[in-house]
Amino acid sequence: MTDVLAGSSLGESVPRPLLPGDGGLGDKQRGQSSLRLLLRTFAENKLALIGVALVVTIAGFCFLGPLFYHGDSLATRLMDYNLPPGAGMPLGTDDSGRDVLLRLMLGGQSSLEIGISVALLATSFGAVWGALAGFFGGLPDAVMMRFVDAMLAIPALFLFLFLASVVQPNLWLIIVVLSVFSWLAPARLARGEVLSLRTREYVDAVRSMGGKRSRIILRHLLPNVMGTIVVNATFQVADAIIVLALLSYLGFGLAPPAPTWGGMLSSGVIYFYDGYWWEIYPAGVLIVLTVVAFNFIGDALRDASEVRLQRR
Repeated sequence: MTDVLAGSSLGESVPRPLLPGDGGLGDKQRGQSSLRLLLRTFAENKLALIGVALVVTIAGFCFLGPLFYHGDSLATRLMDYNLPPGAGMPLGTDDSGRDVLLRLMLGGQSSLEIGISVALLATSFGAVWGALAGFFGGLPDAVMMRFVDAMLAIPALFLFLFLASVVQPNLWLIIVVLSVFSWLAPARLARGEVLSLRTREYVDAVRSMGGKRSRIILRHLLPNVMGTIVVNATFQVADAIIVLALLSYLGFGLAPPAPTWGGMLSSGVIYFYDGYWWEIYPAGVLIVLTVVAFNFIGDALRDASEVRLQRR
């Protein structure tokens, strides 16, 4: 499909090919074809399908399970502490007599909520920051990326230990703190992609047509960077879940008796050598399966994105 430009004195019509962003049917068809190619390549990856199935199963276990398996995950029953798995308690009880299975479900809710929230906040902010730095270049790029380097130089472990000693963590504080240290990698990825994209012909064409900088960034650069950012977001979820489990050992987790997988590991490890395996293995297995599942999805999305770009 072409637009028609009026000729000069002869009044002839000269066809002009549509530029990216003109909103023509060709752009829409190419976008739909690229999306179909990405989905088909993703679906052909068996590990990706296993990852999706694991994520759906774990999410259903955590969010739908409590609707069918009822109980009180906070009540302390000292007479029933460290009971092995049996009738009425499929995974036994912990050192306070609380149902391990129910706490696994509720702990998974907070773990997944934190992991997904951190991934969304960190990748969104990091993508915008990196895109702006790469697009403007020069002094703005130098200042913005030196700030990123300074943030990377901060020892996060010591900061977490300090925060654990002065504040009582809650769900939103943990999300904010993890996001502050998680947006740096997406920012560097987005900047690198935008540096290579801003010199492309279609960007020059939009500039010559009077396109604003905001339109170039939001309509042309960020969508082309989004594939890399989405892949990184899946890894961010896995990383956040692992870090959350680590923070529980440091004391920077949800305050007991609120359940988290990391908190269950932290409290159950001291009973491991006494033979109370049900207090550590279930939470550990769920953490491993969740992290592996998101890594499978991330690897598959990365491979699908590379195939899509090679065939464009």
